[in-house]
Amino acid sequence: MQEGDGQGSPWTVYDVSEEYEVLKAKGCVPGAQALESHGDRQFDVLHARKASDGSACEATFDITELMAVTARHL
Repeated sequence: MQEGDGQGSPWTVYDVSEEYEVLKAKGCVPGAQALESHGDRQFDVLHARKASDGSACEATFDITELMAVTARHL
């Protein structure tokens, strides 16, 4: 989680399970998920809620490398 802040500086993940571990560490419960592309990069944006008070929690993950590895295995 030191690599980015999940908002302006996305976290790079190499496995989808890492996204949910980050949300858990932030005390957030996952909700909706969106795939976004910016230039040659791909991102998962997870919209969640804080378990403690229900306030909004959002995290952005750079999944470019994850998608490249997945494509190589197809």
